[in-house]
Amino acid sequence: MSWRPDDSFLNPGGHRESQGVQRVRQVLRNHGHNDIGDGVLTSQDQGMQDILNELSRTQGMPPGFQQWQLPLGVGDNHTVLAFMTEAAAGAVLPAHSHEADLFRVVVAGSLEFNGVQLGTGDWMFIPKGTTYQYTAASNPGATTLHCYGPKI
Repeated sequence: MSWRPDDSFLNPGGHRESQGVQRVRQVLRNHGHNDIGDGVLTSQDQGMQDILNELSRTQGMPPGFQQWQLPLGVGDNHTVLAFMTEAAAGAVLPAHSHEADLFRVVVAGSLEFNGVQLGTGDWMFIPKGTTYQYTAASNPGATTLHCYGPKI
């Protein structure tokens, strides 16, 4: 594998929280929110685009991919982290694996995985350590929402 994902957001930071949870907490505070889960957040909230810009993952992404960590954490300790990924038409996510379980839902467009076309509403579960890859559709590409469980 020549490309490897940056799963460092799963690593413990201070106070036994992952670096990803700490990052979300800090960005929310920077924009006047108290903490994760202190109220309802929507994609249309004032200032949300600035929050998403701060949570973008621009470094180390394969060609044709953009990704944003969403400003939330699910579960009692906010350990399930969510990301939105946009893949340009025909972009190939190289073969790789992750250090935690991953659940991915196609929210727009489609992608091909192992010869199967996954369209809007289709999903895939990838156990930690399992190698996978996919190719975004040639038109219009794919947008996926994916969640990582805590690194165990």
